[in-house]
Amino acid sequence: TVAMAAKILMVVLVAVLVIWLVITLARRSRGPRSDDLDSSFAAGSIDLESEHIVASQLPEDEWMRLAREQIQKGEHRLAIRALFLASLAHLGESGLIRVARFKSNRDYTRELEWKAHSLPALRTAFQENVGLFERAWYGLHQIGLEAIDRFTRNYEQITAPSAGGAADSPAIGQTHA
Repeated sequence: TVAMAAKILMVVLVAVLVIWLVITLARRSRGPRSDDLDSSFAAGSIDLESEHIVASQLPEDEWMRLAREQIQKGEHRLAIRALFLASLAHLGESGLIRVARFKSNRDYTRELEWKAHSLPALRTAFQENVGLFERAWYGLHQIGLEAIDRFTRNYEQITAPSAGGAADSPAIGQTHA
């Protein structure tokens, strides 16, 4: 009787473990978690200063709209951040990277090296933009329209159809208006 109860308990424990394992694997294979892809934010409620925003919160064209607004206000540092988030959103929408809150710029660069190994111009433009962004955002260097123009040229190269991007990517336009 004790041996029979031990066998039943062992079978139940193994069954629970198998069910837990199946549920865990199913959740992982479902794709990005809700905290990685948070579409509940409206463009107007995005705080470009916040460290909690993720490129997948808005589509690429909304990040570009925010970048234009920041350029018009003379907020070049915030414009570079919006442009960088537009780049990440584009690459995520194109399937060249998977946007996630926990990833660093180095993670994105490595992922792009792996997935876009046949697109050296795209990788070079992205790496240069990572450098421009990091100097502006983390290094607190002053950013002028020249840096925004350089970033924009790289962005256009990243989003060009020949670089694996979409043909109808929204360009920033002339920044010297």
